[in-house]
Amino acid sequence: MRKIFLTALLLSVNSLVFAQLDSINSVDLLKLDELNLHSNRLTQNLNQTGLNVEVIDMKSFRKKYPVQSLNEVLTYVSGIDLRQRGPVGIQADLGIRGSGSDQILVLVNGVRMSDPQTGHHQLNLPIPLDLIERIEVIKGPMARRYGLNALSGVINVVLKSEGSISHPDGIHANQETWAGAPAQNDSVRYSAWGYRAGISIHKKQHNLWYSTEGMMGNGYRPNTEFEFFRNFLGYTWASKKHYVNVMASLVNNDFGASYFYAAPNDHSAKEFVRTRLLSAKYGYKLSQNLSLNAVLSNRNNFDHYIYYKPKPELYQNKHTNVVNMLELNLVGKSKWMDYSFGVENRQEQIESNNLGNHLRQFTGSFAEFSPKLGSKFHATAGIYAMWGSGVTTNKFDLFPGLDVRYSLNKSLDFWGCWGVGQRLPTFTDLYYTDKGNRGNPLLKSENAQSVEVGLKGKIYGSRFQVSMFRKDVYRMIDWFRDSINQPWFPENLGTQMINGLEANINLPIGQKISWNTNATYMSGIMNEGVNQFSKLALNFVKLQIVSSLNVQWTKNFNTSLALRHIERINNDAYQIVDARINYQLKNADIYLNFNNLGNVQYREIQTVPMMPRWVYLGFKVNI
Repeated sequence: MRKIFLTALLLSVNSLVFAQLDSINSVDLLKLDELNLHSNRLTQNLNQTGLNVEVIDMKSFRKKYPVQSLNEVLTYVSGIDLRQRGPVGIQADLGIRGSGSDQILVLVNGVRMSDPQTGHHQLNLPIPLDLIERIEVIKGPMARRYGLNALSGVINVVLKSEGSISHPDGIHANQETWAGAPAQNDSVRYSAWGYRAGISIHKKQHNLWYSTEGMMGNGYRPNTEFEFFRNFLGYTWASKKHYVNVMASLVNNDFGASYFYAAPNDHSAKEFVRTRLLSAKYGYKLSQNLSLNAVLSNRNNFDHYIYYKPKPELYQNKHTNVVNMLELNLVGKSKWMDYSFGVENRQEQIESNNLGNHLRQFTGSFAEFSPKLGSKFHATAGIYAMWGSGVTTNKFDLFPGLDVRYSLNKSLDFWGCWGVGQRLPTFTDLYYTDKGNRGNPLLKSENAQSVEVGLKGKIYGSRFQVSMFRKDVYRMIDWFRDSINQPWFPENLGTQMINGLEANINLPIGQKISWNTNATYMSGIMNEGVNQFSKLALNFVKLQIVSSLNVQWTKNFNTSLALRHIERINNDAYQIVDARINYQLKNADIYLNFNNLGNVQYREIQTVPMMPRWVYLGFKVNI
């Protein structure tokens, strides 16, 4: 009966509009006609691209959804699979359309957050939630523009003040405090509290801002206590010809890691992660239609894992990896086309008591072109070339891509895209060894190609999109074992093929009510090598439905209710209901967030029971 109901719901969405919001997440976004994808390279307007993109405007999103971390925000995006190991962004693996966490490229203002040690740290972002302006999610391989590890998609976190000098002169500050008061679970009464605070100074061409965030809790089950602190300092300066942006940030994440990686024996495990990011961007306008920019970044990540907290000397890992990157980009316009060219160099280094000391380096170059073909037809083509040393991959690779969009009429567009991508094995894939795992230094890189077509448009004030896609991942890396008595071992297993449908609708009901629904259905097979003891290949989301209802009762008072249905290939389905109540004063907001109202017992990682019912009370003041 449940499957019949869910199928009927999905069909009804399709019959209403073919569904998915105009390449923009159905949950409140910026003005579509004015928004360009944030990029150091070729700029594309969302009404002209043939890519599948969802953009979340954080200012309006946070008023309607009960979220306290970037991880929680992403759980509401169609096609994204967030496998969390704890609350408020403590630790999570990110997937898009059946991918693993290492197959997604995460950016902050265009700066790469990829962690060569392991994808477990990719969402350990040193960016407070209050500083995010919007989140851009691009689905499908995008190596042609972003290079390595954009195998299944790209998530770009765009910060406030990036590229903007339009703020009024003066000092602006905000402060937010919240506390959790959840129900009792297994005789453990857990609680948490946190704060966010920030200050920004805008004076003519100069923007300076600082933001800090802290979260602490005693854990919702034994040995899951946590402390989480982020600090960020940014500066921008812009004139008619010059632009400068500097970022410096630090995150410290200290948490109990019970059942995180080696359940049930790791019940007393503990982990500390520190991530530091430094970056500088300089842009110069050579002429009215030609500009040059350079981006230099350094990312340092330290990971200390203790298997048995009472006796750390029994087993512990200490990993330090440093990533340095430089990119140069030329972006221009002519009478016939928009274009961009660029080159980049990336160096990844690790020092570890378990993985050893390793260094690898890549050089890449790209070119993209968007010819001006009239008001109805838009197309963009590009290619990325890569050279590598110290890696188990081809010494030279090419990654092309193409997207097109055609306006059938004023309300309906056809779009399509094709692209390829690559993901390098992490240092953990290659070299990690303990009693339960054994790395494989002979691993080769994964390659993928994807094709997607869809319709998008507007009907009576609603926005919709429907699409179908096919993704093939070649030489897919998965950890497997022949029996429970053997260690996990990674290999290039063959080809993973995933077919899917995606649908989304944003439907306003009168002036005060809006209803949003998105749905993703996927099926997939592996053509060889997978058995019941496979970690990754057979555990993607088969059916995902996210539906929300928002009511603006008065100018200052609104409520929202959200339902998430997740059904995996090899797990039982579960449904999570969340809610938010928000009241806005002149210079302050008071809110209540309710997570997992039904107190459902569920798991996003097979070994980790997730949070039961949880309630946040928050208060935000703008000065």
